[in-house]
Amino acid sequence: MAYCVNFSDFGLEKQEVYDLAFRRLALNEPISSLKELGEQKLKKLYDIIIRM
Repeated sequence: MAYCVNFSDFGLEKQEVYDLAFRRLALNEPISSLKELGEQKLKKLYDIIIRM
């Protein structure tokens, strides 16, 4: 399943999305690309952002 979200529609810049992923997904280290997330974590981040 593909998740197509334009984060700027939510008032978020790329780095803010990466920081949000790091904090809310309890990652071991910060990310520099959403490609670093697996499908489950990407879905969870999508759900978090949609609820904002």
